[in-house]
Amino acid sequence: MRFLGHAALGLVLVCCHSEPVGDPNLDSGTDATVDSGDSTTRDSSLDTDSGVVAPDTTVDAGDSPTADTADVADVLVDVSKDVGTFDCGTYKGTRMVRVETPTGPYCIDATEVLSKDYNAFILERYTMKSPPLQCESVTPTDYGLVTPAAVGEVPRNAVSWCQAYAYCQWAGKRLCGAIGGGPISYSGLLDETHNEWYHACSGGAPATHTYQYGNTYDRARCNTDELSDGGPDPDGGPTAPAAYPDCHGTSAPFDQIFDLSGNLFEWVDTCDPSPDDAGFLYCAYRGGGVRPGGGPPLDPEINDRCVSDNRDPRTFNNDWLGIRCCKTP
Repeated sequence: MRFLGHAALGLVLVCCHSEPVGDPNLDSGTDATVDSGDSTTRDSSLDTDSGVVAPDTTVDAGDSPTADTADVADVLVDVSKDVGTFDCGTYKGTRMVRVETPTGPYCIDATEVLSKDYNAFILERYTMKSPPLQCESVTPTDYGLVTPAAVGEVPRNAVSWCQAYAYCQWAGKRLCGAIGGGPISYSGLLDETHNEWYHACSGGAPATHTYQYGNTYDRARCNTDELSDGGPDPDGGPTAPAAYPDCHGTSAPFDQIFDLSGNLFEWVDTCDPSPDDAGFLYCAYRGGGVRPGGGPPLDPEINDRCVSDNRDPRTFNNDWLGIRCCKTP
């Protein structure tokens, strides 16, 4: 994994090896727990094939839906029924928010993709159309395990770029990239006039925020790794959006978009144009995130900034990685 800082805020960071900055001792085999933020507790173990939390009550993607997964049927959602004028058309999964820009509108998921919506994707056994380079071998059996309904409102973690790409395609959306559609280059990561994710996080154009919620870091505003002891999830895992109701932008429509700072890192459609010397295509993920199971912090004051990005191979996954999709209405 490569971490790159940007000069926009005087941020000077060096590349490092296999995880986000501030966490040099991460062991991807560490026991991980996803907690919905309520009083429910459960034992869990790590599924080494997908990297996703695999509790004892998990059903395999090849099994028929049980009572635990009956509420994850893929229901088409029309956002105009939920948000009035924020019309993003018809799609599956997480509710979207429409954002107007001088170069055209885009829609972005109001929250990170929830486990219940990812479950629906797994159960449908969707096959990617025109899979990107190095995602060709990813099939429905590689999407991971269905998680229990008890954590349905918690964002899905431990997904690779290829899995995130497939999910967004299934939902009638795409990974966030350029306003108007398509990927955006690394040189455009801080271009709020063309980059959907950065435009949403920084409060529009011109960019006005260091963090989604303002210019001063607030450890209690969003689910950060600093809160892994004593926060809504004492194990340091992702939480349902309701656990941090003030983790959003400051003005409409950005005040309806949650957890761009903290909770989980989110893959975006920004990748190397060609493989590196080892044959890997690296892609970016942004937004800061927590480490399920606790452990050394991921330096949220740096990683939660809208300008920060981390990079890893397309097929890499770990428990701090989640999904947020975009769409051209």
